[in-house]
Amino acid sequence: MDGTFLNNKGDFNRELFKETKKIMKDKGAVFAPCTGKQCERIEELMRMISGF
Repeated sequence: MDGTFLNNKGDFNRELFKETKKIMKDKGAVFAPCTGKQCERIEELMRMISGF
């Protein structure tokens, strides 16, 4: 996720992801992160993402 989805602050462009998530949903695509990060950090990020 680092360097691809997350910026150098460990965050992401929420507005862009909101638009992208809608396009993925319309096309039946699923967002599935792959990372070596700790589970707790991924759970935190996924809660932020699911808030859209």
